[in-house]
Amino acid sequence: MFTATSAIRHGTLAGPWQRRWSAFAREAVALIEALVSPGAIVAEMEQMHRLLVRAHAVESTDPRAAAELRRRASRIGRG
Repeated sequence: MFTATSAIRHGTLAGPWQRRWSAFAREAVALIEALVSPGAIVAEMEQMHRLLVRAHAVESTDPRAAAELRRRASRIGRG
C-alpha cells in the first residue's frame, strides 16, 4: 500500500521538493548578486536594449537576423 511515509522512506517525494529548494536557492543567489553589484544588472539591461534596438532596425530587411538578435537578448544574464 502506498503511503506518504513509504514515499518519503523510498525517496519518491524527494525529487519535487529537491527541485523546489534548488530553484529557490538559485533565485536567492541571483537576488544577492543583484544587490551586491547592481552595476552588472544595469550593464546587462543596456546590452539587451542595444540588441533589441538593432533587431527592430533590421526587422523589415532581415527578419531572420532580427529573430537571432532577439534570441541573443533574451539569453543575456542566464550565465
